[in-house]
Formats: sequence, C-alpha cells, structure tokens
Amino acid sequence: METEGLGSMTLEQLLAQYREKTKVTKIRSLNKDLGYLKARKVAEPYGGLPRNVTHKRTLVDSDDWTGLRSYYPAWAREILVYPESNGTFKKDEDIVDSYKDKEGREWVFPAYCVPDEAVDKKNVALFVTPFAIAEDASSVTVIAGSRKVVVLSNFPQRSHWGTVDEKTGIPLSAKNVDIWSNTSGYLCRLDTAGVRPLLRYYDRYFVDGSRAVVADYEHDLGFGVGVESLEEAPQNLESLTLGQLLSAVKKKKTISVDDGI
Repeated sequence: METEGLGSMTLEQLLAQYREKTKVTKIRSLNKDLGYLKARKVAEPYGGLPRNVTHKRTLVDSDDWTGLRSYYPAWAREILVYPESNGTFKKDEDIVDSYKDKEGREWVFPAYCVPDEAVDKKNVALFVTPFAIAEDASSVTVIAGSRKVVVLSNFPQRSHWGTVDEKTGIPLSAKNVDIWSNTSGYLCRLDTAGVRPLLRYYDRYFVDGSRAVVADYEHDLGFGVGVESLEEAPQNLESLTLGQLLSAVKKKKTISVDDGI
C-alpha cells in the first residue's frame, strides 16, 4: 500500500493491513517420510520444501519446534555441493557425489552450473537451490541458474562447528566459535565430494542437534516432508503505538518473507 493512501483508512483497516504485513513464515508438516527426490515432488505443489533458513528460525530462533517433534528429522529445499576435503572445483569438470544412491545412480552437479569465482578456489562450496533435477537410469543431475547458486567461502574441510552464515544458514569456519551461542552451528559433511540435500533435525540431547546442518546423509533415506506456510504472528495489538502501526503498514512486502535469502 502506498503511503498517501493511509490517511483515509479506518483503524480496523489499518489493523487488518498490519496483521497481513507482519505474517511470518512457518513450517507445516505433510506427515510423510520420504527420500529427497520424492519429498521434493510431493512438496512442489505447495511451493517446495522449507528453506534451510526457515528450519533455522524454527529450530533455533523460536519455540516452533515444540509442535514439530514428530516431523524432524526433515529435508530442506537446498543442496550443498562441495569437493573432497582440501580439494577444489575444477574448470569444465562436473562434481560427482562420491556415493551412488540405492538405485545405483550418480548424483551430479554439472560444470556449467559452477560459478567462475568458485573454480580452483580452496575452502569453497556451493549452496544450491535446484531449478530442476533430471533423472535417468544412471544419474541424477541437479540443475540451477546462477542466481540460485551461492558461493560459500571458508567452508569447513571436515565436520565441525562454525559461525552460521545469515544468508544461507550454513555454518562456516571462523576463529573463536562459541558453540553455546545460537550464532554457531555444526556442519556435517563427507571427507569426499558431495552433492547432498540438506537435512535438519530436532535433538536437544546432542549439543546442540537443532543447530546441526547435515550434508552427509544418503539421498534416499526417508525423512520428514514439509512446506512453508505464511501465518499471522501472535502479537498484542493493544500495545501498538500509532507510529508502529503506520510504519509496518507502509512496508511494501510481508515481513519475513524471503528475508535472509
């Protein structure tokens, strides 16, 4: 809504606009446990699997996980692509996961999808939101446009604690990581090359499993399938000042939608 239109609105209309503008992204379970490819297809009509940053908000930054214990472990939307430990992406070379899936197929990220700035660079990985996944009898090929591939620097060369990247939710190597802080997370990766869908899980017994980002599990194991849902945030409207109300309504997009991506 444009600013000049606010003066003619009633209080009820302002409050309705406020509720709309302050909706938050939540996770809704589809009550299924499937391998990544099947999970992706089931979630597609609803907008796709939850993003990794949405899992982080659910598991780490809020108490939403309390209603989703049976949903986790669960797949995230993105795929993490990385070379073997201490290796690099090579020019014109596809990245092939070091393990085949249960159908004997290789998982491949084609060389033409690798950004130039990631080639021959150490400690680099790719955070990929697939545009499409092509399957045949021998391979599963993950395809993504340049806008959906984020180059991650300071990528850990072994499973380890790191500081969570705000844009992707991936823990990256850093000095003096405070493992007790919600700004840190534990990355699970293979020592060999990986083209791995991301997995998140609820576990308050591992320190702290809810902050683990898992990129080393098999592609076709059955894990939770969910989608993102835009819901009204709980709030005390009586405590709002008129200034806060007007400020929120003037925003042109819903708060929290796609922030962090």
